[in-house]
Formats: sequence, C-alpha cells, structure tokens
Amino acid sequence: MGGECFISGWGYKSGAVGERDETDRIRYADNAGLMLGYLNYSPTDKAFGSDYSTLVYTEQGSLDTMPEVAGVGLFDGSKHGIYVGNGEVVFSSADCGYVTKEVFQTAVGQAGVPMKALNIHRRWKTLLKV
Repeated sequence: MGGECFISGWGYKSGAVGERDETDRIRYADNAGLMLGYLNYSPTDKAFGSDYSTLVYTEQGSLDTMPEVAGVGLFDGSKHGIYVGNGEVVFSSADCGYVTKEVFQTAVGQAGVPMKALNIHRRWKTLLKV
C-alpha cells in the first residue's frame, strides 16, 4: 500500500488514515495517518482494518542499519515516511496537500545484509519498526 497511495493520488487531510471521502472519492491521510493506514491495510481483503489506532514503535535505529525492504518506517523528527523500495520514500505532506514521493537512495549490498543509507535529502533521520 505504501507506493500505491502515491500512485492513486491520495490527498492530505488532518486526522485521516486512508479513508475515502464520499464527496470527492479521494482517499486521504495525514502524516501519521499514512503510517496507520499502511499498518491497517489488508492487501488480501483490499480493505482497511482497525488493529492500529496509535503509532508505537518497538524499535528505532540508525539509517546505517536500514535493510532494502519495502515497508520500513522512516522519521525525520516531525514527519513519518514509508520506504517503498527502489530508493524511494512516500509521505503525506501538508505543505503540498497530497502524498508525495522522494528519492532516498541506498547503497548496493548483498542480499539480507543491511545497506548503508545515502540520505539524499538529509530529511530522514531514524529507522522505525512497529
């Protein structure tokens, strides 16, 4: 669901976690709501559940230990992002009003071995695991 919310054109709305607005038929999420929507989405059922209502991270780490795995959470001190693979991260931005994507490169490494993250925008500071 991480990359799909960008491709589908989700908008930013305070307090939203992926719900579809019945008036304009667009899905919305705020910054933390994008992470909650990602955690609550069932790709099998293609529906949102309600298992997670609050973001609580069980682990935080350095970007130096970031694996090349889609779905890893990132945090810059105020914004939450979802690493979607291929060196890209998506996040919901109040500034532009929609879910956006930016390049977050990782160096090439061996399969299963953490890669050193090359944080091009210097935005993302922390690796997160729920």
